[in-house]
Parts: sequence; C-alpha cells; structure tokens
Amino acid sequence: MTGLRIMSKIARVLPFTLVAVLLMAGHMAAQEWTNFSSTEGRFSILMPAKAAAGTFDLQTGSIKVTAHAFTALSQSIMVMCGYYDFPSPPQDPEKVFDATRDGSIRNVHGTRLTEEKLAKDGYSGRRFRSTGLGNAFVDEEMYLVGQRFYLVTITTSTKIPNANIKKVFDSFHFTVSQ
Repeated sequence: MTGLRIMSKIARVLPFTLVAVLLMAGHMAAQEWTNFSSTEGRFSILMPAKAAAGTFDLQTGSIKVTAHAFTALSQSIMVMCGYYDFPSPPQDPEKVFDATRDGSIRNVHGTRLTEEKLAKDGYSGRRFRSTGLGNAFVDEEMYLVGQRFYLVTITTSTKIPNANIKKVFDSFHFTVSQ
C-alpha cells in the first residue's frame, strides 16, 4: 500500500516538475551570449550579457596599479574579465599567481578545490576552482603576458563545472602588442 501511495504522489507531482524543468531550460537557452573585446585591454571574451566596465586602484605588494574590470551577469553565471599592468615584468610569475589565488580565495572566504597550470599562446597561466560565499563556486584563470596580468573570474552555483564555464574560458583570447 505504501508503494502505491508514493507512486500516486509522484504521478501527481511529475507533470509540474517537468513543466518547471522545461521552463528553466527554455530560459537558459534564451540567455544572450555576447562577444566582448577591449582594444585597450587587448583581449576578447564571451560574456553572458552586455559587460559593464570599471576601474579601481589595486595594491599588489608594494606596487599600486590601476585595474580594469569588465563584468556581465545573468541569472546563472557572473563573468568578470580584468587586467592591469605591472611597471615591469614580474621576476617570478608563479608568486604572482599564488598571491592572486590566495587573495581571491580569502576574499570570498572560500576553500580551494582544484588547481592546474596552464599555457596560452606560449604564456604561463593558472586555473583554479574554489568555494565562495553562500552556495557559490568560483572558477578563475589568470595569465601573465609581459607586464600585463589578466584575470577571468566566473561565479556560479554549479557544483560541477559546466559547459558555460568551459565556453567562457575557451573564448578568452589576448593579443600581444607589437
């Protein structure tokens, strides 16, 4: 008898659940991805909406730099792509990557989940994933191209990295000035 009651409840709830899932899938499919590029920043990236630009001063060790950030937000993902220039190329890029990773995780009171070294067009980089505030997960990629430091930050609520995270990281490209 208990099994029949459970099956009956499932049969009553299932149509509403399917409608909700289909509506969510339709909303996610309707999300408008936008190609964004910055001539001054010398990069391009795919954003989940129109990007908003901003600048702020950033203290990196004993050096103060002006950071340029471009952010786009949708209901399921937030993407920030930014850069700043060191006065001269850092002697130890790994220290820059370590300090950025540690600061990012500390700022969201998170815990590092994964990390890997990367290279793009011959330049060293790093990718890591951490927990964030609330139920957030933060995925970041960073690259050092001469004196320019790039950081791509993706914030989602997805426990397992999904196709949108990969799509954003795969779309990021920088151009090296001649």
